[in-house]
Amino acid sequence: MEAAANVFLSAETALQELPLTRSWGKTTVTLEPVGVAGLITPWNANSFFLSAKLASAVAAGCTAVIKPSELSSLQTRAWLECLVEAEIPKGLCNVVIGRGDVVGAEIVRNPDVAKISFTGSGAVGKSIMRDGAATIKRVTLELGGKSPNILLDDADLDKAIPTALAIAFMNSGQACVAGTRLLAPKNRLDAVKQAIKKAIRAFPAGDPADPKIAVGPMASQKQYERVQSYVRKGIE
Repeated sequence: MEAAANVFLSAETALQELPLTRSWGKTTVTLEPVGVAGLITPWNANSFFLSAKLASAVAAGCTAVIKPSELSSLQTRAWLECLVEAEIPKGLCNVVIGRGDVVGAEIVRNPDVAKISFTGSGAVGKSIMRDGAATIKRVTLELGGKSPNILLDDADLDKAIPTALAIAFMNSGQACVAGTRLLAPKNRLDAVKQAIKKAIRAFPAGDPADPKIAVGPMASQKQYERVQSYVRKGIE
């Protein structure tokens, strides 16, 4: 919540410090609002993503049409209530809830939208680049990956492994910044495996309302089944 609030303050600072007109010799370049911005966000840090994208759009003088994940509707509603309390001008921020392949696709195709900012999967990012090209949209993509956490030869495993697990399991592993791959030196592989077995006991799965629980549920049944398939593949 603090990060979501601070991003508006950061955008305000950037707007005050960024020169909107620059000149070189006889050439002058003036930065202007691009137009309506389509903002498409994932569920896993919904309030932050919504705030980061909207703050940039508003600072640039653009209205926004937002398509948040349908898996985070309650968080979206709470976020919108904050905007109402802030008394932002009507029409500045518009939200349409729905599936990405319906609502998101329309925002990408619509000729009245000049800019797309998307955070999500690589597969969807490719389709946005392709479909947005039809109306020559400006497109910014932040695409998912499997971030590696790298152990060096001199790592203290008693400190490094618990930290690595905490990084991997943040938000139950459902975060693009979670270090869900661990790369270790071959000559220390056995020791690393033993350290993981020892440290993993401190990360029980269960009801996230219990403060002793480290790993909560998956976002959906589909996501749960995908994770189970990875577990089976690893065992096989």
